[in-house]
Amino acid sequence: MKPKFMTVALAAAFTLTTARAAEPAVPSLTATPSADDAAELAKKLSNPVAALISVPFQNNFDFGGGPKGDGFRYTMNFQPVAPFTLTAKWNLITRPIVPVIHQHDMIGTSSQTGLGDITQRSVAGNGGRPDVSSTFLQPFVAYQTKTHTTLTLNTESAYDLENSQWTVPVNVMVSQLVKIGKLPVSFTLGARYYAEAPKDGPEWGLRFAVTLLFPK
Repeated sequence: MKPKFMTVALAAAFTLTTARAAEPAVPSLTATPSADDAAELAKKLSNPVAALISVPFQNNFDFGGGPKGDGFRYTMNFQPVAPFTLTAKWNLITRPIVPVIHQHDMIGTSSQTGLGDITQRSVAGNGGRPDVSSTFLQPFVAYQTKTHTTLTLNTESAYDLENSQWTVPVNVMVSQLVKIGKLPVSFTLGARYYAEAPKDGPEWGLRFAVTLLFPK
């Protein structure tokens, strides 16, 4: 079947978060990093609103959805994080999330490929498409080893206000911080179980992510 393209609600929207700048500036790793510098970077990576410039490429593979329970969805989230200093105590963190999606057997036996919604609320686009209004929560617990390996347990829960529906994937992940030349890079591998999902939603999934880091 010929692929269909999904509608984009807004092509240049940002998720904005304010965060206290109580933590010190991230040390530069352009020279040989000390153990403390690498440990601080690994720690900040676990915090989605840390004052750290990063460019994650997050690959998600979801299984078990669709009307027959055999659907598959691949989502690559491009979500660069850039902090801006507002005052001595406050930062503004911009974290746009641009999803590129391919799926098959999630909607009948058809396949779709294209961009997913960038916003979490309808502000533009085709007036005939369903309204989008959702809330996103990401509580997490992380443990870091002396070798800068980070073990993380989190949920990336979304509540659809239009349909009164939760989507609650529970993620278990392991990340390793390394250097490629002078560039710090984090590699993440994880698995998740959907504790709550819409009808025909996925049951479980995998994640592989590569995050480029640019310490201030």
